[in-house]
Amino acid sequence: MTESFHTVIIGGGVLGCSAAIALARRLGPRGNICIVDKTIVGAGLSSRNSGIVRAVDDRSSGAAMVARATEAWKNLEDLWGVTVPLEKTGALWITPAESDTAAPWRQWISELSAAGIRIDSVDSHQAAGFAEAGIYLDETERCYFEADALTLDPGQLLQATQEAIGNSGIVLKERTETVGFETDGTGRIRAVKTSRGDLQCEFVVNAASAWGSRLFSSLGIAIPVALVPAYVAHWLVGSGEIAEHLPIVGDFVDRACFRRWSGRQIRMHQPRDRSSSAIARTFSSGSTRSTEADIIFESSNYFSHHGLLQRYQEQLRHRFPKVGEPIFAGGFISYFDITPDLRCILGPDNHVANLIHCLGAGIGLKFAPFFGELISEAILNGHLPAEMEECSIARFGGRPIEEFLDLES
Repeated sequence: MTESFHTVIIGGGVLGCSAAIALARRLGPRGNICIVDKTIVGAGLSSRNSGIVRAVDDRSSGAAMVARATEAWKNLEDLWGVTVPLEKTGALWITPAESDTAAPWRQWISELSAAGIRIDSVDSHQAAGFAEAGIYLDETERCYFEADALTLDPGQLLQATQEAIGNSGIVLKERTETVGFETDGTGRIRAVKTSRGDLQCEFVVNAASAWGSRLFSSLGIAIPVALVPAYVAHWLVGSGEIAEHLPIVGDFVDRACFRRWSGRQIRMHQPRDRSSSAIARTFSSGSTRSTEADIIFESSNYFSHHGLLQRYQEQLRHRFPKVGEPIFAGGFISYFDITPDLRCILGPDNHVANLIHCLGAGIGLKFAPFFGELISEAILNGHLPAEMEECSIARFGGRPIEEFLDLES
């Protein structure tokens, strides 16, 4: 059976859904958008994020993009027609005071400030005040406070996404695997071939994360996306051991991130290893194959690793000395989908005219509503704004991955 659509979006994560919702709103009654997902909407990386929307990252995006992304979350009801409860917790970022990373941090903070994002350098006493004196800091560490950082509940986000999809009249094909493409004489994609029939379309959006590498290889398109594991752990703590309104704490000294979770819990995960050597190892391991991406759904990813948990517990008690013996309340392995330069891949493909990419490079959540708007613009206007061109997939054309690995300077 063959069906016809204006746009077929491959991948039902938060980025694919955002693109579908934005495009359906702009097209109105003449819409006819389809989302295809090999499992169910939100079952992949979107279900395993920590629900943090913040400006500070690893400079994988421009400061102006970050500012616009935060505003998109605040205006979600206007964009999606639904709301997601957001909590303005703020974020405390802890870095080594003197290291090779100190200068880039100061430069990035300056760029964010110029874009209207307030991030203040704070001393240890001010930082302790944000955490209600429940955090340990020493003189070898530098702290920054991002007042407008937000947190959300991924479960509530998934519910809102499903509601917005339903309200927009988007056709959702879950448990439907993309198996190939039919092209015309000019190389344009004429139809997406799936396990449930062919889907004719004018445009295709690749929001397939790490699965996209293999999916589009048959068209001669190389998409350098690999998976980096990150263990997430929940800890139950005693009453009064952690501040009731704890900001997000990004500890780049011990490489641990913390946020308050419901039920007097702390949710904890490791930030990405941004070193050139770590990225090189990831891309040399064959993690760009879509068969490797299926590891996300393996049941073994819901079991704990004793050695890692012990280290997590030590990190938690070091940074929050009021905590006694935290109780492990569950965990799982999540993943960052990264590119060699840790930047997103956005916009029209440089070979297939009606193919548009929307890949978040491990930070898709914080950009989701904004990227949805950009992708809909790319489809309707044929291009991204000039300031987004650095995210084009064309930057990888014919260049060895080694050229992108000098990321620490």
